[in-house]
Amino acid sequence: MPDSALTHLPHAVRRFDEIALRALTRLIAGVAPAGRPRTAGQIMAALGVASRHEWIVRRWLQVLTTEGTVRRDPGGRFDAAALDTAAPDDTAGLDRACAELGYPGQMAIFYRTALARLPELLRDEIMAQALLFPDGDLLTSLSKDQHNVSNTYLNAAMGHLVARAAATRTGPLRVVELGGGAGGSTAAALDGLGGAPADYLFTDVSRFFTMSAEDRFGDRLRYALLDINADLVAQGAVPGGADVVIAANVLHCARHAGRSLRWIRSCWPPAGCWWSPRRSASTTWCSPPCSSCCRPGGEPQLGAGDRRGGTGRVFLTGRELPAELAEAGLRPILELPRAGSPLVAPAQHLFVATRL
Repeated sequence: MPDSALTHLPHAVRRFDEIALRALTRLIAGVAPAGRPRTAGQIMAALGVASRHEWIVRRWLQVLTTEGTVRRDPGGRFDAAALDTAAPDDTAGLDRACAELGYPGQMAIFYRTALARLPELLRDEIMAQALLFPDGDLLTSLSKDQHNVSNTYLNAAMGHLVARAAATRTGPLRVVELGGGAGGSTAAALDGLGGAPADYLFTDVSRFFTMSAEDRFGDRLRYALLDINADLVAQGAVPGGADVVIAANVLHCARHAGRSLRWIRSCWPPAGCWWSPRRSASTTWCSPPCSSCCRPGGEPQLGAGDRRGGTGRVFLTGRELPAELAEAGLRPILELPRAGSPLVAPAQHLFVATRL
């Protein structure tokens, strides 16, 4: 699809951001209205925030202060700026933004419901997973997020690169996929391979996903449990046993990105490649409804020892990831989408790296 057909994307992302920011500002205004500043601790106590979600609220306060919708006084207390009573209808705007970003109607319902029920989510009275998977069908619900414009582009690009890698091999292309999840990137890689021979190892930290993948892809793949937060070789990965490692949107789950990258590096020889479609930290539009899904159990230590430490962020920025790669002995050779493309707006990128 040419860039000229995607010029609406930056505006759709901005609209999504604005809606999320208004929802968060209203949340803070309910307990710390203009002229009645409170500390972060007092705000969380008034909201009844579960301890595992406190990092989320601290992160939101940082974002809202940066955006100017919440003020922070010299004593470290926060209050909401005056709300815009003439703001546009967020329901219609959210539906329109979701449609323009390529999300199905079910995702618009999820975001709308989650934003409306932020207090209950923070108090653990309801779980984000219950809103995202209302029918209990985890894989079907996750697939709703697979076919938006950005993911479709990145998966197609990855499939093309896998095909090129297979064409350079005289034997089967050895692929290890980490954090395979619902199998969206797996399907794209297999489409790229076509009939080319491959030894494809699908892995995830959860047996639920490996079993579901086996039902979907059958004996075309091998399956195993691997956790990027532990030495992969010690878990059974073969040193230098992969030509390609795919890690789609999984590095943000690392407690220490650099350490996980070094474990990943051990899996492939000098000619191997690491391909990681991932979201960067430069966007806020997905964060309010999904934050509690990003750190299972509210795990506060993810990123504490790498460049995310002290920021409250889940995702690495576009500058931080190349630095983490370099320190792990990896060299980025390609990043998509290119600067200037409308596809940059959703802040999702495909990084390709090789061993130094």
